[in-house]
Amino acid sequence: MPPNRAHAASVIALLFAVTITACNGLFSPTEELSDARRRWADKGPAIYSIDLFRSCECTPEMSGPVVVNVQNGTVQSRFYRAGGTVPPNLAPAFPGVEGLFDLIADARQRNAHRVEVRYDRELGYPAWLVIDYDRAVADDEFTYSVMAFRRL
Repeated sequence: MPPNRAHAASVIALLFAVTITACNGLFSPTEELSDARRRWADKGPAIYSIDLFRSCECTPEMSGPVVVNVQNGTVQSRFYRAGGTVPPNLAPAFPGVEGLFDLIADARQRNAHRVEVRYDRELGYPAWLVIDYDRAVADDEFTYSVMAFRRL
């Protein structure tokens, strides 16, 4: 490659790397959450189903995976993928997308030690999240994974 082209290619590669690095840090976690909620409000279906897995220091009944059926923002049913309905006392552990957003907002408001989230690029729903409220407490953290998303 001639020297000018090699130099130009190096400059372009450097600019590309700087742009990617800069874009990853452009938005605060609060702005990322707002953007994701906006995408969900704009593109999310009124009726959907998710397979939700919750990982925690808890009983298997509190882990799932659970199929959560939602209509117009309200959870209509929750049942274990292996069979059986989620009991009412465990239902709050398996929210719909709106509830996952609320968990993230609550953790940020409470200054949780660790809040990590990956949002779906198209629809904005939290596809994976980890919350650890207190670094000193051994079993207060949990992880949610949306294993499947279906428009109904």
